[in-house]
Amino acid sequence: QCDRQQVSHVFYQAITDHVHRAAGWNGHGPPADRGGPRYVLTQDGEISLENTENDGEKRSLVEMAEDQKYKFIIYRRLIEGRFIHEYARKAIDIYLGIVDEARRLAQSRYPSAEFHVILWDEDNVDNRAVRDGLWQRGIDVHLISDILPNYEVGEVNERYLIHERDFHPNALANEIIARYLIDEVMGSPRLAQDVDAGKPEGDGLTRLRCASVGAHG
Repeated sequence: QCDRQQVSHVFYQAITDHVHRAAGWNGHGPPADRGGPRYVLTQDGEISLENTENDGEKRSLVEMAEDQKYKFIIYRRLIEGRFIHEYARKAIDIYLGIVDEARRLAQSRYPSAEFHVILWDEDNVDNRAVRDGLWQRGIDVHLISDILPNYEVGEVNERYLIHERDFHPNALANEIIARYLIDEVMGSPRLAQDVDAGKPEGDGLTRLRCASVGAHG
C-alpha cells in the first residue's frame, strides 16, 4: 500500500479510438442506445456524466441501417482518408475534457505526482487534434513514435502487436515503454538496473509500485 504522498507519476495511455468511446457514440450522431449513459460538455467546458439511471431507447441494427443519418456515417467510414476528420470536433473536445479531468483528479489525490500522457500517434487529423489539444492544455505528451524503435506512424507495426488482428501492444512494446518511462520520465538509472535484475529494492521498489499507470483501451 502506497502513501498518496509517495505516488510520483501518473501515466495515461491514449489512442484515437478512445474518442468515440468517451463520447458514447461514433462521433457523428447519436448512439444506438440513445438514452444510455454518456459524457457531455457543460456550458462552462466541464465534463458531466448523464443518463446514469436510464437504460435508454435501444435501436436494432435494421433500424439504424434504415436511418439516413447512419447511411451517411457508413458512407463516410468507407470513403474517408487520413486527411478527413472521422470524429466530430465535439467528440474530440469531450475526450480532451475527460483526460483533463483525469489529470485534475490525479493531482487532487496524489499531490506529489506528475501527470503524463502516452499517445499512440497515427497519421490522421483526429490523432493530431488530440495531440494538439493535450499540448494546449499544458499536458505532458509522449509520442509512441519517439519511444518504440522503428515505429512507423500510419503502418501496422506488427513487431509491437499481440497479433495481426489484435492491435493491443505486446510484451515487447510494454517493456520498451516501461523502460522509457523509468529512464526518461522518472529519471532513475538505479531503478532501471534493479528492474533488469528482476529485484528492484528500496526506494526504487517504492517508486515502481507507486507510479500509477493508466490502462491502454
